[in-house]
Amino acid sequence: MIRNFILSASRTLLKNRWHSLINVVGLTLGISCAIVIFAIVRFELSFDDYHPNKERTYRIVTERHPYGEIEFTAGITYPLTDALRQDFPDLEYVTVDDVNVGAPVLGVTAKDGAIKLFKETKFCFVDPDYFKIFKYDWIEGSPDRALKGEKAVVLTESVARKYFGAESALNQIISFNNKYPVTVTGVVKDPPLNTDRPYTVIFGNKLGADTHAWTNWGSTSSGINCYVQLKENVSAADFESKLKGWHLKYFTGDDKESGETMTYFLQPLKEVHRDTRFSNHGDRIVSEKTLLSLSFVGALLLITACINFINLNTVLIINRSKEVGIKKVLGGSKSHLITTFLGETFMITLVSLLVSAGLIPLFMILLKSALGYSLTINFFTDPVLAFFVVLLLVLVTLLAGLYPGMTLAAFQPIRALKNKLYETGNEGISLRRILIGFQIVTSQALVICTIIVMRQLAYFSELPLGLNSSSVVEFELPTQRQ
Repeated sequence: MIRNFILSASRTLLKNRWHSLINVVGLTLGISCAIVIFAIVRFELSFDDYHPNKERTYRIVTERHPYGEIEFTAGITYPLTDALRQDFPDLEYVTVDDVNVGAPVLGVTAKDGAIKLFKETKFCFVDPDYFKIFKYDWIEGSPDRALKGEKAVVLTESVARKYFGAESALNQIISFNNKYPVTVTGVVKDPPLNTDRPYTVIFGNKLGADTHAWTNWGSTSSGINCYVQLKENVSAADFESKLKGWHLKYFTGDDKESGETMTYFLQPLKEVHRDTRFSNHGDRIVSEKTLLSLSFVGALLLITACINFINLNTVLIINRSKEVGIKKVLGGSKSHLITTFLGETFMITLVSLLVSAGLIPLFMILLKSALGYSLTINFFTDPVLAFFVVLLLVLVTLLAGLYPGMTLAAFQPIRALKNKLYETGNEGISLRRILIGFQIVTSQALVICTIIVMRQLAYFSELPLGLNSSSVVEFELPTQRQ
């Protein structure tokens, strides 16, 4: 029975091969856009969701009210972390996350005595609790002992290989800014793409926590963040209530007035990547509104592709009226006719999905420059994506095939055989006009929005800066942690 069904559907599709090809092209574009957008949105929502206690992990952020205005900052002052440890037993772990220093120059002595210098930009200074809060896969060393030394550093696998080749990096000595030696106490795997802490070199904070000389509470920097992990039975709301006004006892003298205008509160780890009020050390924030808008566009494109399929098949209904009439005369039931048409739609959707699977990697390569990262889509190793694809296959089949199938099955045999299709009423024609109107309006709106965005981007990139950029040289001043 299944074999006969497949043969019958195949004959029908081959008989109307050009019509089927147009349907495949339309559904391929809609399905491809839906899968690509789903993968991008899912990736942006997955930032730092792999840490074991992410629900209890927060960043300490600040709300200020200077001169009647509202300002938000993720920057803290250095004394904050020690004060939190001392005053709040509700906190399980506390760590500073400091990138507030120029990119360090690290020197490695080769076996022949030559010194190789490397300038690292993805670095940070942290407390030992950092590795208890955030998950890393350890190759050498252990998170409990890695940063307990006075001058310690943890390298990622790629950096360790760059510095020492196949040789073990553990206990190797690295020169920091040509100033003093630092010992490698651990090697971890490279961080994944979905993190806002893409560090490749992680120094212990004892390397120079006092060198900023920022001992007063009024001195803050956006490059210095503080992360905390609450104990299991402590709620974020209760802890935030304790934070209000707590810091005022540390603000003295000229800083007291500044302290009265600010309030510390908790920012959940999952919001660090999506809260546009604050910066992060990954230097990229994607708002929830952007993700919702992108999801809405993806849904519109998919619905438009389904409506295009419906409209094209509604036209074909006239040519298939006699076929339907004969099947009904021979005893074909309404459910059988609907199932037959859904089967044909399923085959077209399946072919479109297979074509999309081949085009999507190409789309991701073209989108790499716009996204800022290379995203790999694999339907076989990602169960969530595989489930979405199967769900998409079923939904598109139902959305695109159910209405034309029901319309075909509703024909009266005598009228169908006499080609008196439209004497049954104008309901189908009216719905078709509505679908065509929706399709045209949606397509035009998307095209207009795309043109506007492209023109704005071109304007920003081509607008004269008022200076000759080729004559301007930028260089960093050397910095050292004493």
